[in-house]
Amino acid sequence: MLGAALIVGVTPVEAKEIVYQAVPYVGMAKVYDFLHATNEVLTERGVQLPLSDQATTNTETRADKGREVQGQIIGADRVENLYASASEDQMHIQRYLSANCFGDHIARDGIDTPTRELLTLAICMVGTLLLPAALLAQQARGFAAQPELDLAITYTAQRGGVTSGSSFWAQGGSVEAWS
Repeated sequence: MLGAALIVGVTPVEAKEIVYQAVPYVGMAKVYDFLHATNEVLTERGVQLPLSDQATTNTETRADKGREVQGQIIGADRVENLYASASEDQMHIQRYLSANCFGDHIARDGIDTPTRELLTLAICMVGTLLLPAALLAQQARGFAAQPELDLAITYTAQRGGVTSGSSFWAQGGSVEAWS
C-alpha cells in the first residue's frame, strides 16, 4: 500500500510521519516493524535515508510547545481545566499527554495538524482507549457532524453505549457520555 501511496503523491516524509504518529497511541513495539517496512520500501525506491528531521521541539521545549499545541486544538481553557482538575498522582498523565502526544508528535512538521488529528482519530478507532479525547479534539476543531466523523463514531459507538454516530451528535456530541 505504501508503494501505491507514493505513486499517487504521498511524499516520503509524509509516509514516515504517518508511521511516527502512531507511536504515542499504540507504542513503539507495534510501530517498529512498520517503520522498518517503510524504510525498506523507501530505499527500494531510491529515497536517501535518513530523511530531514521534522521535529520542532527538544527536551527543553517539548512540554511548553506541546501544551501550546494542545491548547490550539482543544482550547487553552480546556487544557487549563485538565491540569487544574488532575490530582497530584495523576498530574504526570497530563504532562505526558502535553509533552509526548502534542509536543513530540502533533507539533512535528511534515504533516499539518488537522491531518495528524484525523490520523490520531483513525489510530484510536483501532481499539485504544483514547477515542473520546480524539473525538473531543475533532469536535473542538469544528468537524462535528460531518459524514466522515459520523461514520467513525458509528463504527465505535457500541463501545460507549451509543447506537450510532447520529445518536452521538443528537446527544449534543458529548464525549463525556462515552466515559
